[in-house]
Amino acid sequence: MGEMAEYYMDLAMEQEAEMEAEEYFRAEAIRGMERNYMMGVLLWTGNDGKSILVQDLGYKHLENCISFLKRMARGDVRGKWVELLGYEMTKRNATKALLNKGK
Repeated sequence: MGEMAEYYMDLAMEQEAEMEAEEYFRAEAIRGMERNYMMGVLLWTGNDGKSILVQDLGYKHLENCISFLKRMARGDVRGKWVELLGYEMTKRNATKALLNKGK
């Protein structure tokens, strides 16, 4: 193999390693989000820079966060945020229905 071929082979291997590392860290971020949500410590950071626990977000705020994510972000992490915020809304609806059923 010539020098140029070796250079491009090394470059391709380096790019592949970077992509694998990025996929690993993205998967770790998603697992961390899931873990934090289940423990009740997942934080949403608003455009004002203030963080709030997802469980403390108002219902309308959850809807707005999901709409924002669907408009602005792409990728696996965005999908996980939409899933978890949607789950929070579903959980609240189920809780509300159960409470109203007892009345």
